[in-house]
Amino acid sequence: MTNLFPYSITGLFMSKKYGIIAAGAATAGVLAWNMIDTHRLTVSRYEIVSEKIRGRLKAVLVSDLHDTSFGRDNKRLKERIDRLAPDIILSAGDMITSEKRSGNRAGQEFMESLSRKYPVYAVEGNHENKMQDHPERFPSFSEKMYMTSLRIGGIRFPYDEPGMVWDSGIYVSALKMPVRYDRKFNRKRPDPEELKLMCPRPVEGGYNILLAHDPLYFEEYSALGYDLAVSGHVHGGIIRLPGLGGLLSPDFSFFPKYDSGLYTEDGFSMIVSRGLGTHTFPVRIGNPAEIVEIEFRGV
Repeated sequence: MTNLFPYSITGLFMSKKYGIIAAGAATAGVLAWNMIDTHRLTVSRYEIVSEKIRGRLKAVLVSDLHDTSFGRDNKRLKERIDRLAPDIILSAGDMITSEKRSGNRAGQEFMESLSRKYPVYAVEGNHENKMQDHPERFPSFSEKMYMTSLRIGGIRFPYDEPGMVWDSGIYVSALKMPVRYDRKFNRKRPDPEELKLMCPRPVEGGYNILLAHDPLYFEEYSALGYDLAVSGHVHGGIIRLPGLGGLLSPDFSFFPKYDSGLYTEDGFSMIVSRGLGTHTFPVRIGNPAEIVEIEFRGV
């Protein structure tokens, strides 16, 4: 009778060997994919048409750079924006990162360089707010000096009154969300009446844009009377799955509802940027860095 035992051992060994090779190849593929997407820049385009808008205006929305550099001094990123030839820049926050050892220079220098070429309207994200609220945890960072430097450079943070964009009929306001609404778990939703105290009143008859870092509160934003909110924060869901969208939000919610793109309901719209950089875990898979181009035009 033929002894199959040696064959079985050999087959098992070969099966494990090929399994290890396949797993190694898959891991290498995922790592390569992540490396490409964390360094690749893409542009998404949207058009907004309203009878409240006069003429045409092009905006570029940037968000969540997190001190990432695309080339030395962010040369690749700046050149890509310049080729789009925007009239204004909108920034949805988290251009720097709340890390104790972070110099926060790449994000600040990028913002300052934009302000030398374009009108810039910006809002602070949860990372800037966290460092402002807890200076003892971030001794190398001065939020006051950071904001002062950006404002001296001409960047506008329209927290108190809307910024009028020339004679376009477009007004830009910003919502500075308190850190207490950025908890990872059991997050409290802000009361709409409370939100009204955190941002300017929309201009009657104008097309009103709200810079609001976190898109989670779409319903609350829609009740404020603005026409459009622009947000970031979710990083596109970190890993994007075909047909399912983003996998995970920063508050550890799976498949976040507002992760990327244009959302419209009852006359209110929100554009969510997938952002540019990473922090803590440098992962972007199926989710390359994104610059958003928005064309505004009248009817």
